[in-house]
Amino acid sequence: MTSVATDSPSASSSSPAESPRVGVLLVNWNGWSDTVECLESLRQLDYPNFEIIVCDNDSSDGSLAKIRDWLKEHWTTPHDTKGGAALMLSRAEAEHGAGDAGGASAILIQTGGNLGFAGGNNVGLRYLARRGDVGYVWLLNNDTVVGSGALRELVNQALATSTVGAVGGMLLEYHAPDRIQDTGGANFSPWHGMVTRIEHGAPATDARTMPDRLDFISGGCMLVPVEVLDRVGLLDERFFMYGEDADWCTRMRHAGLSLAYAPKAEIWHKGGGSAVRGSATHDYHNAKSSLLLIDKHYRLRLPLAFCYALYRCVLPKVARRQWSRLGTVTRAYRDFFRERRSQHRDEHVAIATQVTGSWRANVA
Repeated sequence: MTSVATDSPSASSSSPAESPRVGVLLVNWNGWSDTVECLESLRQLDYPNFEIIVCDNDSSDGSLAKIRDWLKEHWTTPHDTKGGAALMLSRAEAEHGAGDAGGASAILIQTGGNLGFAGGNNVGLRYLARRGDVGYVWLLNNDTVVGSGALRELVNQALATSTVGAVGGMLLEYHAPDRIQDTGGANFSPWHGMVTRIEHGAPATDARTMPDRLDFISGGCMLVPVEVLDRVGLLDERFFMYGEDADWCTRMRHAGLSLAYAPKAEIWHKGGGSAVRGSATHDYHNAKSSLLLIDKHYRLRLPLAFCYALYRCVLPKVARRQWSRLGTVTRAYRDFFRERRSQHRDEHVAIATQVTGSWRANVA
């Protein structure tokens, strides 16, 4: 069972000395209207020291221009009234070239391609880590609306938790605001990789205490100290969609870091912005990521996990004659095993090269 931090931070606002700078990181892909609604809610945060970074994954709906124009016209916060044009960066500038933000509290980064959730966030994470002037990164889904005290509650919980790896908030249903979507995150089975959501669908008043078990914090709302990046690395980009948060938090726990939950940090999440449940995109990446998660952390259990996947994901589609969805899932499993074989072959080549090089060096 996973241990979960139970510290209870003060509900009072943080003093300036206790308000480390936070980079709020959003990934946008053809969802400018959701992103703008999220930014509008971020304007109302009562936390005094943050900036926003929007990484656009090569949107084709004019997102970049629409978000830029909105920021130019509307972006101010109660603690930063200057507003003005956002700083625009290419991926190369963000990761290698640009220095600090030049006083800008809004940065737009063009990633140059659809890098997925993990890849898009990694561009922003590299940018913030290289700058070195932020204490925390807040990964936030662009199809969310945040409560005014959300960031303050997350930071207070992080400050009150020893060896913290990540802090999650109360994710609520956007279209049913008094219903729980996730209490911080979820649990997953190390035998088959299936995820169990905590208190999903329950009234919001039912989950104001720490869950007994919390395997991972939802990537839809995750506050992470920047120094954690040095200990566990960035998000694994093989998880194009789904599973990257579970993998990241598993690495944090294996590194001796704790996960925490701030129940008063309220975030309303729409869900399905990039892939509707039951769609081909959802079916493909959900099936593939579940096996990848097991293979990465519990490799010996992969055969059992695959058998369970056949029972849980394949047979029902056969019984319902959902041939299109069946083809999508089958393709996901095929691609997973192909990529797995390729990775193992590359690992064997690397080991052989290292051994040969060592032998030649010793002979010389």
